Amino acid sequence: PALAAQALIIESSRANLAELKKSVDAFGLNEEVELRLGQCPGVLPRAGQFELIFLDPPYAMDPEPTLAAVAPLATGWVILEHERRRVVNAPPGLVEDRHRDYGDTSVRLYRPAPLTLDEGASG
Repeated sequence: PALAAQALIIESSRANLAELKKSVDAFGLNEEVELRLGQCPGVLPRAGQFELIFLDPPYAMDPEPTLAAVAPLATGWVILEHERRRVVNAPPGLVEDRHRDYGDTSVRLYRPAPLTLDEGASG
C-alpha cells in the first residue's frame, strides 16, 4: 500500500515525542515525517492542506476548538477520538459522516462540507 508523502505529528508530551522520534528514525522516515512539540491548534501550520487528519486530544480537553482549527486544512477525512459523554458539533466546513462508540470512547469521521453556490462563486 502507498504511504503518505508527508506526515505532520503534533504531540504535547516530550517523552511521547521522543518515542515517536525513535520510531521515525528506525523506519528511516525523517524526510517524510515532521514532529512538533505542542498542542493543537497552537502549532498547526498557517497554511497547507491535509488529506487525512487524526485528532486524539486528552479527554479533559474540549475537542471543538481543535476541530474548528483543522477544518480549513482538511481536503479529506478528519477522524476525531474523544470521550463518549462529550457532545461534539461539527464546525463550519466539515460534516459528520459517521460516529461509533466503543466503551467510554467515541470516534467521529468528518469530511469537508460541499461548497454552496455562494461559496463557489467567483467575484
